[in-house]
Amino acid sequence: NNYLNDREFTLNWLRYRMENRPLGNRSLEYELREKGIDSEIIKESLDEVYAGEFDEYEVAVRLAEKKMVSLKKRKIEHNVTKKRLFGHLQRKGFSYDTIERVVNNIFENSKHQAPNLK
Repeated sequence: NNYLNDREFTLNWLRYRMENRPLGNRSLEYELREKGIDSEIIKESLDEVYAGEFDEYEVAVRLAEKKMVSLKKRKIEHNVTKKRLFGHLQRKGFSYDTIERVVNNIFENSKHQAPNLK
């Protein structure tokens, strides 16, 4: 019975976080462990949420695009912008592979769209 309550809580909590204050897998997992949720329930719940409703890559893209708005206003060098964006996504708990894909994609697209990036 406790298992079902924890599982239901975890799924609801994950959905809420992804809609309101999204984070990467690692940060979500850490926060749930801090709440005393069993690691197996966390893994199953993350798998379920990412398999159906949310995609970690898309969440990372959304956060990266939001961060890029403030970074572009500062008109800092391309490499510095890239490092700051990378660090921002790391602190949000995304995996290295996901971050690398997102950052490379954003900067590849920005070459054609954003002349203020050096």
